Amino acid sequence: MKLGQVQKWGLWACSLAVVAACDGGGGTTGDGAAGADQVLKLTTGNSTVKDGGKFFTPLDNGTSTVALFSEQKDIWTLRNDTGAEITVDSITVKADAGVAAEEFQIYDNAIPSKAAEHKGIKVKAGETYLFQIRFLPVAGGERKAAVTVAYDGSKKLTFGLTGKGQTAAKFFSGGTVGWEKLGGSVKGDDMTGTGVTDAGGVTYWNANVGELLDNFGYDVAVGAVGADGKSLWTKVFNGKYRDFSPDSGQNDETGGTGGSLQVGADGAVYVSASLSAIQQNNQFVAAVFKLDAKTGAMAWQKGFRNSNKPSTASHSATAYGLDASGPLVLLTGVVEGDAKVLFAALDPATGDLKGSAALEVVKTINDRGYAIRRDGKGGAYIGGLNTSAGAFVIHLKDTDKGTPTIDWIQQLGLGKGSNINSIDTDADGNAYLSMDRRGAATAFSVGKMDISGKLLWTKTWVGNGGDRENTAFARVYGGTLLVGGRMGIPNYDTTQGDGALLALATADGATQWSMFHFSGKGPDEIVDHRVKGASIVGKTLTIVTQAYTGSLNGVRYNGYWYDGEGEVKADTIDVQAVTGATVDKVAEANVIDCKDLGSWKDPPATWQWQDASAKHDGKSPDADVMVTSITLK
Repeated sequence: MKLGQVQKWGLWACSLAVVAACDGGGGTTGDGAAGADQVLKLTTGNSTVKDGGKFFTPLDNGTSTVALFSEQKDIWTLRNDTGAEITVDSITVKADAGVAAEEFQIYDNAIPSKAAEHKGIKVKAGETYLFQIRFLPVAGGERKAAVTVAYDGSKKLTFGLTGKGQTAAKFFSGGTVGWEKLGGSVKGDDMTGTGVTDAGGVTYWNANVGELLDNFGYDVAVGAVGADGKSLWTKVFNGKYRDFSPDSGQNDETGGTGGSLQVGADGAVYVSASLSAIQQNNQFVAAVFKLDAKTGAMAWQKGFRNSNKPSTASHSATAYGLDASGPLVLLTGVVEGDAKVLFAALDPATGDLKGSAALEVVKTINDRGYAIRRDGKGGAYIGGLNTSAGAFVIHLKDTDKGTPTIDWIQQLGLGKGSNINSIDTDADGNAYLSMDRRGAATAFSVGKMDISGKLLWTKTWVGNGGDRENTAFARVYGGTLLVGGRMGIPNYDTTQGDGALLALATADGATQWSMFHFSGKGPDEIVDHRVKGASIVGKTLTIVTQAYTGSLNGVRYNGYWYDGEGEVKADTIDVQAVTGATVDKVAEANVIDCKDLGSWKDPPATWQWQDASAKHDGKSPDADVMVTSITLK
């Protein structure tokens, strides 16, 4: 029997572990035994509920809890003792305010059971009808709903249903989610770079997209999303070979860095990328795209390289981050032949090269620039990594002129392999550092450094102490600093990590609020979420996240945003001045037009923009770009 089940027995019996008292008595009850005048009875297990009564799932003991995103299904038996046939018009469940709709659902009694409507069901006198109610808590504590069985046109039986979710998880209390959208293809990894929102509420994102137009590595995608969540445009740079915005992390974990996309001082969108000119994917040009913000049309596409006639991997240049907030577009990355930090300055109007340099932090050691940010006083900060000691910060003078000189370099004691992957600045020229701390254990850390190189404060969000805690960007909005990445929070997804966002006061690093995104940790729910960008415009918080499903999950990409858990602690970081660094001229430095390396086009139909909850056809594992809009209180 499907869709419920009608049982045609004189003395009604038990089905699928349902044990019920046939006369309505003899068992425990959710709210006392059914009234003598009640001729329609609802029973599950040893409990019978009366009209207006209540039931606690499971076991009706008031204490049992259910793990978040785990199912508890109770099989309910509706018995018709009216003496005549009845028509069940509907069986519905309505979640209380503050309870998500998916937490309580009516299911059929098939094997396997599934959500279903129950309408127009005929139940003869003395017979029973079986259905299920699924409880799937997505927040902690008591979750409540009302169940209504409507029958014979105007009659009904109603009772209250309560369950408890494990953990103390509470939906984000600092605001209300307006919409959550997902962009990606059915298969292939669309790895998110970052996202920023302009003053008009339009959000721009970039990603490395796989298997859209060819199968040779990635292409670079850029898109715009309106304040209402609708996609305004999406474009893809499709070259013959590998084209991508490289991640500063390990093992190709995500798309570009927090500084790989920016809305410039002129209102255009600027994106950094690395474009391959040969099939071996070991010779790149460090590219910058300038895009029309309204249409996504390419204004210019320029690539920096360190040879007029590149022939080997030593002639490769890689781009990681840019800054387009001033008179020149500043670019950083790596000059591969010398293993030095790349600095390049381009004319925002034409893309012409106005200056370049190769910065050697430590001689004979590979140095990489991951982030660059103007200080508002004619200079700029570069954050990155040298492969010997780890994270460093460089302060340069005269970058607005395209002729940089080193003011100072500080090496931060974050551990070998750690780096600075994002920098933002305030009106006083102070730098806010996203610290990507690497090793057997990682950490979600951020710091503030003044223009003299003094580290003013460092804060670390403490999780489970594993290797699932990373920061991806730091952004300043007035007196608030947003820091995003992922956290391994105890009791949640410590296997993949949860997308996390932290708001601190710029003055002293005091916590204003924190939040994380959780979708469950079972094989059908687990997702590696990472917050790769966030912006505050007025009262609207827009979050850009990478959602990467697990190997058994191609169905669920979205979850819920919760108040952050764990402690944000002050941290002590050793800072050492670096001496002996040099600013070297790049031999044969030049900029080429990248139009011959690929085409700028619309994505194919396999790319879709939809509600995050609507995607159920992904071929796991599969990464997608997720954008969420939250109205702050």
